[in-house]
Amino acid sequence: MMFISEIMQSLRQNNDLVENCSQKLREREDFLRCVQPQLCCWQAQPELSSEDIRSINNTFYEYIRSEMILLLILCNNASWRNSGADIAEEFIRLLLPLKTEDVAKRIEVEFMRQEMFSRVSYIFNQINDIVMDCLEECEPECEENVAFFAGISCPLDSAKIFMQYLNNHISDGNWQKIAGSKNHKMSLSRQKDLLELEYCQCQYTPGDPDYVRLENQYQIMSARIESDYKERTLGCNAGVTPWTLRNILKRYVSIPHREEISRWTWQKYSELKGAVNGTPPPDRLKTYWSGHDIFKIDFFRD
Repeated sequence: MMFISEIMQSLRQNNDLVENCSQKLREREDFLRCVQPQLCCWQAQPELSSEDIRSINNTFYEYIRSEMILLLILCNNASWRNSGADIAEEFIRLLLPLKTEDVAKRIEVEFMRQEMFSRVSYIFNQINDIVMDCLEECEPECEENVAFFAGISCPLDSAKIFMQYLNNHISDGNWQKIAGSKNHKMSLSRQKDLLELEYCQCQYTPGDPDYVRLENQYQIMSARIESDYKERTLGCNAGVTPWTLRNILKRYVSIPHREEISRWTWQKYSELKGAVNGTPPPDRLKTYWSGHDIFKIDFFRD
């Protein structure tokens, strides 16, 4: 059964909406009491096994469902904004760990985390809008309303669909390319288009005509993003100073201490700007000075 229809029917069964809502809220509280200790246990492990990843996926799915049920009961997403989003970010950090000290790779992973979190948030926005619009047009108990919800699919219909939605195309790096655009309005528009397309495509399985149609749309959108990315990149004549970029990076990436205390030269700034934009660093030309510390050379030695 589809998620929205399943929850709506379970809340209305036996014509006792208040008791059913109370039961759902109690179940949610019991579930949340178990989630945080599980997260702490996974975070403490030096390496996660395949079984751990499967458990994290399933628990993350159940957690987002519980937050969505709360939204459907209370008709607002205050809980998601106040605390739910923070726990979701903890799950995403487990699913997309930073396994390297390489700054470019760490930035790449951070953009993937941002995209995955935006996809989760998009579920809440979409379902909230759908349900609120429907309830405004007709009475909650009418048959037309029930039939309407029964025909709506979403990424929470199953754990498999949920993970397909979160991971589809995410390794292509489009979120990073979009973030590198100097045109802020265009960036937001492209992000919205990507979220909408991924949301629609997760309703189908690879090979379905509608999936193929949406995949073609994605390829066209991806090519357009690539073209825009090559023309407009972060920091290119946009007044972004090395210090500004440093503060942007520190929010998302742990910069090693030796990098933190070193002098921020133009070369270092250029490398980090390239890392944010997904541009591979150029090959450095070897010079006499690159292999010697000028302050340790005794120029007066015989």
